[in-house]
Amino acid sequence: MITETTSHRSTALPVTGCSRAIHSIASIRQILNYALLICLVVLLCNCTGYHPVPLQEVQFHNGVQTKGDGNITVSTAILNEDEAEKVFGLDLSDQNIQAVWIRVINESENIYFLLKTALDADYFSAYEVAYMEQSIWHPGINDKIVRKFRELAFRNPVPPHRTVEGFLFVNQDECHRQIDIDLATYGEILHFTFFFELGMGATTLFDVQKSHASEPEINIDTEHDLRKTITRIPPVTTDSDGNGTGDPVNLILVGNADDLFPAFVRRHWHITEETQAHSVLKMIESFIFGTHYLHSPISPLYLFGRKQDIALQKARETVNQRNHLRLWLTPYRYMGKRVWAGTISRDVGIRFTFLSPFLVTHKIDPDVDEVRNSFGTDMLVSGNLRAVGFAAGGIAYSPDKPGHNLTGDIYFTDGLRLVLFLTNEIMPLESTRFLEWEPPQGRHM
Repeated sequence: MITETTSHRSTALPVTGCSRAIHSIASIRQILNYALLICLVVLLCNCTGYHPVPLQEVQFHNGVQTKGDGNITVSTAILNEDEAEKVFGLDLSDQNIQAVWIRVINESENIYFLLKTALDADYFSAYEVAYMEQSIWHPGINDKIVRKFRELAFRNPVPPHRTVEGFLFVNQDECHRQIDIDLATYGEILHFTFFFELGMGATTLFDVQKSHASEPEINIDTEHDLRKTITRIPPVTTDSDGNGTGDPVNLILVGNADDLFPAFVRRHWHITEETQAHSVLKMIESFIFGTHYLHSPISPLYLFGRKQDIALQKARETVNQRNHLRLWLTPYRYMGKRVWAGTISRDVGIRFTFLSPFLVTHKIDPDVDEVRNSFGTDMLVSGNLRAVGFAAGGIAYSPDKPGHNLTGDIYFTDGLRLVLFLTNEIMPLESTRFLEWEPPQGRHM
């Protein structure tokens, strides 16, 4: 019995050891297969490559602008998303970054330094952007990305009789942008300002002016006649059928598109998107999650039988709050400058209503004169305001007997229109002329 048991154990031991050995070998093979698969995936990912296009082969569709001051010449351009992807081999827009190309030709005896924070106080360094674009799936190209960004970055200084060019990386703007290039040397700073329409697809001031270019115009030669003409513009907007009373027409701008554009850009007014299903959904998403939406849509109001020619807004960090204005180009010209009529109000929140086709609208601050006057101050600070005054033409409403807009919001106003004469020239604040037309009672700019 003992012998049989011993014999059984002696024959069972090798079988058990062999099974364990076979199992161990299978496990090792499985681990090796996994390791081989991982290596193969990494190898295939690295084979994807990184192939930016040489800069000289990329055309800047937003155009290159050039200005000079003595022996210094500055050129600049803003890359659109496709151009940036070609030059850097990556989509910078997914990080909300824009690449600004700058060239400085220094034919003087001085050394100059580009003050980068003048362009964007929160600009990104080349390495910072490159690191943001690092890939865990393509580790083999990460060093190439860093080298490319460093190679193309603008590097100070600009020595005498030398040319330096490269890119600065700034926060993205899809609408329009002011480029401030300040060059510092011993005892002197040179300022160069450029303005770019970036064409996000929305109508621009220049588009509006061009679309009305063939229409008959009425020329006005004196301030007296201009003042009388302003009072005859309808006091309020309407719906598409010409019915109802919408927002008050409380704003008149005198200036061509190139006069208005610099002031709007300097003071961070952004063109809005059209009110369509996708933009409304984006606005609702921004409302729910509290995100920034610079171009959130504005509903149409009607003046002169048509909806606004263009709408702009100055957005806060949430879509719930913003200042917004609508503009219509009138047939009038004063001293060769176009005259625009508009409405401006301040949105303080979002509410649901059956009076809107999308069931959602903004609630306005009922004191529409406050935001009207605030806009005047904004344009004064822009440095592009030549003259300012107030004209009659609206309907006065009090807090006790307020007016109502098309969505049911109440408002009150002194019934005056703020008239702003804008210019593309830089005007010292003290040189702005204040017209003694209709000073608002108890109101101050």
